[in-house]
Amino acid sequence: RNKNKEEILAANRYENRGMDEREHKISFNAQIFAGMIVTLVALLFAILYFIKGQNLYCPTAIIFTNLAAISIYQYKYMKKKVSLLIGILAVFIVVMNIILFVWKG
Repeated sequence: RNKNKEEILAANRYENRGMDEREHKISFNAQIFAGMIVTLVALLFAILYFIKGQNLYCPTAIIFTNLAAISIYQYKYMKKKVSLLIGILAVFIVVMNIILFVWKG
């Protein structure tokens, strides 16, 4: 039992290499914030492309990539089937938009 405790502590030290809980939280929040900003910029481009009558393949792929990543990550840790379903659908939409972009430009 003591060895198991030491293994757990060693793994925790490895995961936290030089960062305390506050730094982990700030880093996590920064990544969330960055994802939101990228999605908002992609949404802005989608609106501008739509107004100009251009195809929306690139901004749509970017927006749904964000949704896919969030959903699959949530499924990995929370095992909610709805997250898996959303993630799979979002990946499908991303792939289809990339194919359409390459095919139709």
